[in-house]
Amino acid sequence: MAPSFNLDEEVRLFTTNASREAYDELATLYSLIVCLDYLERAYAPACSRLLAQYKTIMKLVGESVPSVEAFMAEYRMDCTAALHRLNVGVPATVEHSSEDGPGGMAAGETAKWVAETTQNFITFMDALKLKLRAKDQLHPLLTELMSGYTRFKASEQWEGRPKILHWLITLNQMRASEEVSEDQARQFKILPPSSIPSSIPATHAVEFTSLTMTPKIYLKNLLREFEERGGQWHRVHLHHVNQAVTFLPGVTPSKIIVCLGLGAATLNGVLDPEVFPTQGQVLVLDAPWIKEGFTLQRGSLATGGRANFVIPRSNGEVIIGGTRAPHSWNVHPSPAITDRILSQMATYNPYIFQPSTPPHERTVDTLKKLIKRTVTGYRPTRVGGPRIERIEDVSVEVEGVKKEVEVYANYGHGGAGWQGSWGSAEIVRELVGGEKRGVVKGDLAKCLEVGEAKRWNSRESKL
Repeated sequence: MAPSFNLDEEVRLFTTNASREAYDELATLYSLIVCLDYLERAYAPACSRLLAQYKTIMKLVGESVPSVEAFMAEYRMDCTAALHRLNVGVPATVEHSSEDGPGGMAAGETAKWVAETTQNFITFMDALKLKLRAKDQLHPLLTELMSGYTRFKASEQWEGRPKILHWLITLNQMRASEEVSEDQARQFKILPPSSIPSSIPATHAVEFTSLTMTPKIYLKNLLREFEERGGQWHRVHLHHVNQAVTFLPGVTPSKIIVCLGLGAATLNGVLDPEVFPTQGQVLVLDAPWIKEGFTLQRGSLATGGRANFVIPRSNGEVIIGGTRAPHSWNVHPSPAITDRILSQMATYNPYIFQPSTPPHERTVDTLKKLIKRTVTGYRPTRVGGPRIERIEDVSVEVEGVKKEVEVYANYGHGGAGWQGSWGSAEIVRELVGGEKRGVVKGDLAKCLEVGEAKRWNSRESKL
């Protein structure tokens, strides 16, 4: 005989005062997340107070809640905006630029903010030099730095923002008494002008720890993981995007993700006229003594600036470059460009030569002997930046039955595809799943930010 239930009877979740307090704390955490999710859509100053309450309640719930992600998954909470705010740990007005007005700031106000931001940066760096390592010592200083940094218009496009945001998220997820490691503390520092070699035309320099990958090894690992998860791949030439469904016999997919790079310009069903190549040329040297990277940037790359770079690989090869030629389909290496790259390296980077090389032999001809190959390629660029959104659905016919298939775009990252790949994939996953992240059009910084938030660099050991 099946047991009977009285739907009007109150269900008691606890039998002791201790368990009642535990449930009250979990209920408080639940309500904080829901409130923050609404605040992200209609912002208010109460956000700072809720974040402070969240940090307190997480201490009280202790080991019963290993992470906010686990808590939200257990109680099926669809609050992606709140999760991002909890991970960052500061209000959106701090994370994003707050400069208003069509004319921007007055010159005096700009100078004041520049001075304050510089002071905040120096204060944070001094704290690291003084061996301050605890989360509760560093997090307030970094929050102040982020507050000043985001006052400036277009600060979301600045290269340093994802790095600051990464460390803000890292510190925010630590407990107050936890400390950053010595290795973490050394991952970013400003170099004094006296340390810059006279041959390098730089006004300032920084040193930091980053992630370097060898593409063939990296892609091989990604492909293996894709196959282990049941994925299949086919190398074919498609005339129309709807032909993609023919490679899954017996199954009609409900979604197609277009990650074609330059192919998006010519594939029927997409035909994006905004896609174009940015041709580049690099040299591969045999220089195993080089263990550290080097970049010298002059001006903004988005407005015609140039960068010389050195990227060492684990096999002793070193990539040096580079060039940017928008709308160029040329596949042939240019000897003149090769000479220019080598000349700039010989002039600007004294570390490119083997330490035992005498001064009179530190020439372009010496570097030419190190060249293993010259490589040209295309960066799949798009006017206005990457395109990540749902585009026009396609109609397919399988066994006489017509079906509409959703199509999503994920291309146009230019020279930042490696850096933005994990964030872009996460945004597409949320779009496909019907989650509420905003459409990304040209916002490469958002791709980098989401990738940092998902801690894609924690996969470093697999690369």
